[in-house]
Amino acid sequence: MRKVAIIGGGAAGLFCSIFLKEMLQEDVEVILLEKQDRIGKKILVTGNGKCNLSNRNMDVYYYNSPSIAHAIRHFTPELCVSTFRKWGLLIREDEEGRLYPYSEKASSVLDVFLRKIDELGIKVVTFDASHIKKCAHFLVYSKAYQLENVDVVVLATGGMVGVTRYEGYQLAQDLGHTCTPLFPTLVALKTKESLKALSGLRMKVALSVIKEQRELWKGQGEVLFKDEGLSGILALDASRYWRDSTSLSLDLVPDFRDETLRTFIQAEDEGKRLAGILPKMLALDVLKRYKQDPLHDLIYHLHHFLLHPTETYGYQNAQVTRGGIPMNEVNPVSFESLLTNNFYLIGEVLDVDGACGGYNLHFAWASAYAACIDIAHKIKGEIK
Repeated sequence: MRKVAIIGGGAAGLFCSIFLKEMLQEDVEVILLEKQDRIGKKILVTGNGKCNLSNRNMDVYYYNSPSIAHAIRHFTPELCVSTFRKWGLLIREDEEGRLYPYSEKASSVLDVFLRKIDELGIKVVTFDASHIKKCAHFLVYSKAYQLENVDVVVLATGGMVGVTRYEGYQLAQDLGHTCTPLFPTLVALKTKESLKALSGLRMKVALSVIKEQRELWKGQGEVLFKDEGLSGILALDASRYWRDSTSLSLDLVPDFRDETLRTFIQAEDEGKRLAGILPKMLALDVLKRYKQDPLHDLIYHLHHFLLHPTETYGYQNAQVTRGGIPMNEVNPVSFESLLTNNFYLIGEVLDVDGACGGYNLHFAWASAYAACIDIAHKIKGEIK
């Protein structure tokens, strides 16, 4: 019997441990190593507690890395739905194609994982991994001087979000891997402009991320104005493209052309007409910007409401980590390390992040699935 240690009891680690044990049954001993006193804690807060598992509109376009195309092409939303259904979880789909547990409770997903862990007899060990050494096998050390001697290691330690201390990247670096710069993403943005007068206001807009007059990204949806910045799904997606010296341009009236707006506004006092287009406080803000900028007309400010982010709201408010172990150090088909045989990296520990809408959890499942297929193939043919 071969031994596989999965380090990290989050989404990717739980999926991997269950799927691998189901595939190999008595041919493998799966050991799930988790430093927290309970596995799956972070699942409970995903998707505002609803756990957006995946999205019918699956495409590599929604990710920062084209190299994961093979993984998401082979682990489809349909396979995601059927796998969870087989494990005892019904899925519902909303009008945007987002997939949720039918209960719309993240706790239902965790309950299914815990039940399967118990049914399959997967060993769960409270284990704060501190170091990995590759000899004939792998030696995984903990801070409490525990030791696991295993044939295969799967690193599924997640990212920086929702933790007070994190060494997952260092475990990969022990085996020669590098790590790209890390940032919180899918997170609200603080702006140079005070937005206190607009705080609590929700608007459906088109939003562009601009750097040196070049559009890096554009999307359409809802934003939420906060005292110090901008939130809402659209702003969270924009945060994936935010860097120093980038700005946000909000089109407050994306459904109307310049000529239509000009005709409407010129028919009466500008202030009164703006009040018929925008909420009062936002109308006043646009009018103020217009009066302070003689180079542009009022229509311009309706289509280009500029904000200048200075920082994010931090990891404590983020959904995902941007950065991690580069994909060029991992086989994109199997997610096996290109530096160390039988060492796999899956989920958020990698430099892969996706848009809001279930894409990040789908990558957790997809990368775990790919690793399981490869590990099972090796074990059935005897590991080399």
